[in-house]
Amino acid sequence: MKLSKSETLLIQILIIMVVIAVGFFIFLSPMMNLIQTHKLAILSGESQLQEMNMVIEQADSSKPLIETLRKQAAEKAKSVYPLLANVQVDDELMNLAYQTNTTLSMLLIEDFNEEGSENADAAVPGIVKQATITLLGEIDNLYHFIDAVNNYSKSMVIASVAVENSTETKADIVLYFMQADMSAIQ
Repeated sequence: MKLSKSETLLIQILIIMVVIAVGFFIFLSPMMNLIQTHKLAILSGESQLQEMNMVIEQADSSKPLIETLRKQAAEKAKSVYPLLANVQVDDELMNLAYQTNTTLSMLLIEDFNEEGSENADAAVPGIVKQATITLLGEIDNLYHFIDAVNNYSKSMVIASVAVENSTETKADIVLYFMQADMSAIQ
């Protein structure tokens, strides 16, 4: 069976349309979807950029507030400083006790008052502190602890030592330290 010219032409047009349709669905449609996805990503990036610019502008306007808060925090830190200094001395004494194989069984830190003074103004609050400690261990290790404290810092001075040698050797030590010069304590 021979096809007429018009039928052949129709078949050729149909084949061309099928090729165009297949090409569109295989190549052009995914590319158009990819282009649309990238356009959305660009729009999302632009909106994020605008949000970031707004945050930066807000941060610039809040710098005075941050500086005010920083100053307030520094003022509040000054009131906490004596407590932190006591903790630092506690840590350092515990560390020295560990290094000298002794045990620190009691530590009391309080404002220094001159003995025999009934006047509360004799204390120098927050500057000179008195630490009373009870130390347990062998007698040689107790003396090593005393030497370690004496060699440790100029701002920490041993005032008195009372050694008791009963079932276990213990020493009651009173020392003074200056909180105002905590930088001298390493």
